[in-house]
Amino acid sequence: MKYKIEEAGKDFIYHWFVYMVGSLKQIDLSTKVNVCFDAEDYTAYQKETFEILNDLINIVPNGGESILIPSIKPVNISNNSGQFHVDPTTYTFLRDLFLSRVSGFDTSEYENIYICRSKSHLCEGNRRDNNIKRRHILNENELVEDLQELGFKAIYFEDYTVSEKIQIFNNAKCVIAPQSGGMVFSLFASKNTNIIEIYPPNPHQYCDQYIDICRVLGIPFNRYTDVTKMDQYDNMVISSKEFVNYLLK
Repeated sequence: MKYKIEEAGKDFIYHWFVYMVGSLKQIDLSTKVNVCFDAEDYTAYQKETFEILNDLINIVPNGGESILIPSIKPVNISNNSGQFHVDPTTYTFLRDLFLSRVSGFDTSEYENIYICRSKSHLCEGNRRDNNIKRRHILNENELVEDLQELGFKAIYFEDYTVSEKIQIFNNAKCVIAPQSGGMVFSLFASKNTNIIEIYPPNPHQYCDQYIDICRVLGIPFNRYTDVTKMDQYDNMVISSKEFVNYLLK
């Protein structure tokens, strides 16, 4: 017997973790199960997910008979609705599933981090979107310089494995980032991790998914919107001096 996870936008990391991997909570994982997918052109982070969960799931080729596992469906995706985005138990399931299976990465240099987004348009999931830049801070270099003076380490999340990203979030004291798929790793932050999301007002698409995660899991979350939106793709310019003052209050 094998299970097939329903496709729900696997090339986008939030969709992958919450909608698709989260669907594993619907089956009995007390023994190892065979799992397949409609598409088998797995990205790096999907392959890394399989490695982390290799004691629970065995990835097998698609084809033949299988039992469909429905993907997790959004309940309400309007901004500022106050409604849960998905069944809250999805977040706790994912947190427990992964945190118990990762270790060994030295996070001592990652207590306060800024996640750069300037390479995000080159990620595998953005190829179908013609690698359009979205939610970039256009003067990011200036912001990085000022944050480094406060002891923040600027990193590109594309340079880290899934296991390393989980451990970075879990052990960080403060994580600052423009809104991005990498913030799905808020799932694994501790209740002492302060997460600050930089995002322009009046975004053109749904943007409350990380607020939802942190609200459910009791993780401190703040959104900074005192920026200038530059185009329809929510690219923005920030006053780094004003942002530093915000952090120091």
